[in-house]
Amino acid sequence: MKKCILVLEDNVERRDAMKEWLDDRLPMYDLFLTDDPDQFIQYVDRRRQDILVVSLDHDLYERSDASTSLTGMLVVDHLVGQQPSFPVLLHTTNRLDGEKMESRLAKNGWDVRWVHPFDGTSWVATDWYHQLKRAIRRQSQKMPQSIEDNTP
Repeated sequence: MKKCILVLEDNVERRDAMKEWLDDRLPMYDLFLTDDPDQFIQYVDRRRQDILVVSLDHDLYERSDASTSLTGMLVVDHLVGQQPSFPVLLHTTNRLDGEKMESRLAKNGWDVRWVHPFDGTSWVATDWYHQLKRAIRRQSQKMPQSIEDNTP
């Protein structure tokens, strides 16, 4: 089974930019992109052994149901109850809740980094992709099966 990258993001432009970037540069990995924390958690539980990195947004207010109760913190709540097994990349502009996510994950032993979105989606190609690539490298060094890192 292919290794995978998971992304929780509600903004359509950001999702499209992330998908385009990953499809172009990392097509050797499965990509699961959703705005639903419950689906995200189910996918994590099904594919835990194959996960290279997850990337989480906090605020998911741009979902079609405009929910204010569904956030990336639901995923963090799930992860902190488990043994750390892959890097987590945060990508949220919500400083207060982003700090809570980062703190909770770090206190529970998770390898966590934070990318601060800026200027539309330009950060996806610069900051986010480079941090994601670094996280994949860190994870590939930990995995028992070697992963061919042929990323640009």
